Amino acid sequence: METALRKTGIAAVGDIPWGTHLCHFYETQRDLLDTVVPYFKAGLEHHEFCLWVLAESLTEQDARSALRRAVPDLDRYLAERRIAMLPHDACYSTSGAFDLHRVMHGWYEQLALALAEGYAGMRATGDAAGLDRQDWKDFSAYEHALNASMNTHRMIMLCTYPFAMCSAADIFDVARAHQCVMAKRHGEWEVVETPALKQAKTEIQRLKDELEQRVVERTMALQASEERFRRYFELGLIGMAITSPAQGCLEVNDELCTILGYERHELLRMTWAELTHPDDLAADAAQFQRVLAGAIDGYTMDKRWLRKDGQVIHSTISVKCLRLADGSVDYFVALLQDMTARKQLEVQLRETQKMEAMGVLAGGIAHDFNNILAAIMGFTELAQRAMVQASPAWEYLHAALMAGHRAKDLVQQILTFSRHTPPTRQPLRLHLLVQETLRLLRATLPSTIDIRTALHTTSGTVSADPTQLQQVLLNLGSNAAHAMYPLGGVLEVGLDAVDIPSLGAHPPGSPEQGRTFLPAPPGAESSPSALPPGPYLRLTVQDTGAGMSPDVTARVFEPFFTTKRPGEGIGLGLAVVHGIVTSHGGTITVASAPRQGTTVTIYLSRIADVSPIGDHAEEPLPRGDEHILVVDDEEDLAHVYRDMLASLGYEVTVYTRSPDALATFLAAPQVFDLVITDQTMPSMTGDILIRQLWRIRPDMPVILCTGYSPLIDAESTDTRKIDAVLMKPVTVEDFARTIRQVFARRSAPQG
Repeated sequence: METALRKTGIAAVGDIPWGTHLCHFYETQRDLLDTVVPYFKAGLEHHEFCLWVLAESLTEQDARSALRRAVPDLDRYLAERRIAMLPHDACYSTSGAFDLHRVMHGWYEQLALALAEGYAGMRATGDAAGLDRQDWKDFSAYEHALNASMNTHRMIMLCTYPFAMCSAADIFDVARAHQCVMAKRHGEWEVVETPALKQAKTEIQRLKDELEQRVVERTMALQASEERFRRYFELGLIGMAITSPAQGCLEVNDELCTILGYERHELLRMTWAELTHPDDLAADAAQFQRVLAGAIDGYTMDKRWLRKDGQVIHSTISVKCLRLADGSVDYFVALLQDMTARKQLEVQLRETQKMEAMGVLAGGIAHDFNNILAAIMGFTELAQRAMVQASPAWEYLHAALMAGHRAKDLVQQILTFSRHTPPTRQPLRLHLLVQETLRLLRATLPSTIDIRTALHTTSGTVSADPTQLQQVLLNLGSNAAHAMYPLGGVLEVGLDAVDIPSLGAHPPGSPEQGRTFLPAPPGAESSPSALPPGPYLRLTVQDTGAGMSPDVTARVFEPFFTTKRPGEGIGLGLAVVHGIVTSHGGTITVASAPRQGTTVTIYLSRIADVSPIGDHAEEPLPRGDEHILVVDDEEDLAHVYRDMLASLGYEVTVYTRSPDALATFLAAPQVFDLVITDQTMPSMTGDILIRQLWRIRPDMPVILCTGYSPLIDAESTDTRKIDAVLMKPVTVEDFARTIRQVFARRSAPQG
């Protein structure tokens, strides 16, 4: 039994099942049209093929006019052959007599054609007004046969009879051949249904109600399941996407939008390939094709993506497919874990390990280089002291000695940087450091870059770590050179004193008046609002390079953010610069615009002008006459130390092997007043030698000299045990002052 009820369009009848045989007794043509017109209107609206066998008294034109008033699109339906109108004799009496079998065969043939063309079924109507009385018996038999056979077919039949041609017996006979009989008497409808029709309608309604209840329950279950899935989908633990076999995004969660930087509606218009890093397209596509081919149902791989802002996102992605009954892929579910932070940490770890390896390498080089440098500087200083001051040769030796000091400082900077030691602050005249750094930078930059300076030597002093500030300048200079590659340009470095908040015009006649800088890019700041009022030094590094967009400028200090190509940098330079400046209590600002260059401005607090460390007035070197034991495995250094100490009045005993020195000390420990020993020596290192000496004479003063040792340096040595540590190369002045300080501390009252 068909469980769907069909609309009759006749209010008095309502909905009926397929296979219903209706009968309508009418008095006037108006009564006929009031039933047939809504009956066909409902059929057309519900995609049923309609066949109207016209009453003898009703012309096709009248039928069309009546139906068109209810169905404005009637002409379209007629053109599409969704409704057909046949004259009475064309259906019932083509051969002059009524043929029951021909008529029934005609109905079912029309039904088969309608179903083949995709219609839901067929509804028809026929009128008995044109029948001859001699055909009445056959027509009645036809009605009974049709009524018995059509209940299993997708067809509804409405038979119309004029009251005028029917006797009481005819009416009863007709009624028995139909499931539903209706008539309008005195303006009111009377409808009689057979028990079978009533039962069918009741059963269908019950099934319909049951089906609707099941649909409601199933819908609620699906909604609950969908809500659970939606909550899981939007938990935000990982990025999730559902994609089509064509790699289009069907659904994405909020976490994926966050990871990739797109709005949901943007991702739903994009394909997987558009989001994938170009270098990973081939590998991902190969796995995808294997799933489509049925070789695998899913895969996991490391994959890179391109965020909306251009940033590369590293991820681990797991993809699974859901297949249809025929084995083809219905859709894919992808889980994406953002691994960018982990990758950055891995890069940072590798860089840290690289720096540690560089530190070890630098230490080894520094030890050997410092020994060589110590001999060069020692002999140079001895030669200078033996000459008349201000003679040409003395001046040459003085210049060589100053170069040696610069080399010594450079080695110390390398060691300090490689060991990541805490910054050592000291009063620093910044213009001297800038000049020295620019000399180093000039040697590394191409000749297409013109370095200009506007440094005011009276700008003042800051408390800073010179090594770290030199690193700041080198990084900024390197970035500026990269921005001007390959055409070159101008790199201008400026330094002046400013007072916050009064950073405006300089008073007439001041040293700052008359400075000329390159035009600043749009947005360049004159003063950072975050700094408290007070005196500052302002250091500016300005280039005429490609410049940066506002989006890039806003991110220049982020660790690992870089606009350089792979292999040209990892994005730590400006992050380190920012860290150094802020650790010094300063502020750094960047102003830039595309094709208008970049200006970096650094503000450091200015301190009272004091003599920086290393500025000593000329004064005689302190001397002595004590007996000193010197131990160093480098023969040249041992001889230099002997002559240096002898020039200061000391009695000196020198050994190049620590076991020999220990044997001499064991033989006469009270002979010596002080021991000066190297740290890194074969057979016995300096710290082991010192412990052996202290076993014999615990009060023995000791000075340790070292070119480099990861265990002992001037900052980390326990001075309660070793009296002093001197970092090679050592000058006569270093020995003179340190030795007297050691003896002074030893002789001072202990309290």
